[in-house]
Amino acid sequence: MKRKYLQRNSHGYTFMIALFVIVLIAVLGLGLMLTTSNTLNITKHERNDQSIFYIAEAGLNVEKKAVYTLVNNAYDFTRNKHKQTKKEDRDKIDFVRIFIEQINDGLPDQPVSNSSFEPQFNHHPEACVKVTMESESPLAIKIESTGFLNSSEKPIEIDKECTERISKHHRVVEQILEVDVNLKFLTDTDDGDGDKPVFELPNLAVQTSGDISLIGSATIYGSVATSIGSVFLNNGNGNITEKIGVDANKLYTPDWGPGPNKWTTIKNNVVHVKVSEIPLPPFPIDEFNSSSALPEPAPLNMRNKQIISNGNFTLVDGSKDGNKSNVYPLNFTQEIKFKSFKVSNDNLLALNIGSNNVNLFVDTFTLAQGHINIVGSGTLNIFVKNSLEITNGSKVNLTGNTNQLNFYYAGSNPINLTNSDVKINGSLNVQSANLSLGGSLGFQGNIISGGSEIVINGHSNSNSQFILAPNANVIVGNSGSIKGVIIGKSLSGSGNAKIYYNDDFVVPPPFPPSTSKPDYSDPEHLITEESMVEK
Repeated sequence: MKRKYLQRNSHGYTFMIALFVIVLIAVLGLGLMLTTSNTLNITKHERNDQSIFYIAEAGLNVEKKAVYTLVNNAYDFTRNKHKQTKKEDRDKIDFVRIFIEQINDGLPDQPVSNSSFEPQFNHHPEACVKVTMESESPLAIKIESTGFLNSSEKPIEIDKECTERISKHHRVVEQILEVDVNLKFLTDTDDGDGDKPVFELPNLAVQTSGDISLIGSATIYGSVATSIGSVFLNNGNGNITEKIGVDANKLYTPDWGPGPNKWTTIKNNVVHVKVSEIPLPPFPIDEFNSSSALPEPAPLNMRNKQIISNGNFTLVDGSKDGNKSNVYPLNFTQEIKFKSFKVSNDNLLALNIGSNNVNLFVDTFTLAQGHINIVGSGTLNIFVKNSLEITNGSKVNLTGNTNQLNFYYAGSNPINLTNSDVKINGSLNVQSANLSLGGSLGFQGNIISGGSEIVINGHSNSNSQFILAPNANVIVGNSGSIKGVIIGKSLSGSGNAKIYYNDDFVVPPPFPPSTSKPDYSDPEHLITEESMVEK
């Protein structure tokens, strides 16, 4: 009986269960405490990490402001030295070198400490900033700022360089500032005695890197300038009515003509000027490349005419259906691509683009006594890959605004807009092809060209436009007339050619002449900032 009692006795199990529960709770509590502690430490670390990043950024901004002031002071110093130097001695002095040395001498030799921050959780924030000249060509200044926290238990050891106090936990940011050394006062004209300029060269009718030559009765009504070329007026009765930016020994006038007064006046209009190059804006080659992904347009039949078929747009039938007009309305509200695009036989295509910016991509574009009107307030960009022909009195966008139409031509074949009575109200951007304007062409808009030649002949009349072709020899002959601004490699005028300066552009040019001489009255116009990065 005793053995059976022992086998059935369960006394003591309750104590074991209670002890196990207590141990389990203790373990869970300890784990929770450790987790909470780790979370607090992580939060503290992240807080400090974010704080020292902002400290580093703040230190960089403080020194960047000092660099702006230094560059501005260096500019003023160099400009004053330029003014105080006689004209005949200025070519002997490298003012750009003086400008660079003034900046370099003003940069701190040692890292700069900035500890003027509010204490943060018993720590003293500090930024240690290095400012160095990274390169002289281009002139680049690097600012590197390290942010960290000092313990509040001991004072900052100001007798040590800040680099020796940088703690293990720190963050570093840097930024490059590029400084423009094309100093504006080096391009100002002056009276030769070192005082301020008595003549500020106005916006130019013609600006070239090479020669400007006028023969016959060719006339430029405005000012001209050439950077390294000559001005030839010695083969006829050519004339330039305003200032001439050229070395005096590179102006050639005849020994004969309508009396000495004219040539004396022209020689007195010579001014000394350094012309800044105006580059071509980037050609939109990426847009051409992206057009390959566009689908072939769906077929379209209008008035029993197959206008769109097999990826081609063709509106060439000159017959009318009874009393119906030859005006064909069509909606273009999104990008579209054709292999060929042709309108002829006095048909008029009324393209309704609404308020959209619509890109039309074509391999070949032909208007032969064909017309296009833009309906709506949007912009039509026509990208032509291989061939652009507009002939036989074709009219393009005569009822719209000039800034609503842009042609972009990537082909190598020359563009000949020399046929009678062609009218174009829009701008033309040519990648590399040569361009001829002639006949009774009426062109209103800007011409941007990377080609080597632009010829303007006959009775062509181009109004209120900006011609930017820095690689091209621009030839204006016979009764060709330009009203606007020409920037080219060289200019030749002959016959009764006329060039009238006018800055009232119907379409704002991508780089107006005034941008070649920006106002550097404050350092913001001298400095270009790269993005701040973390090391």
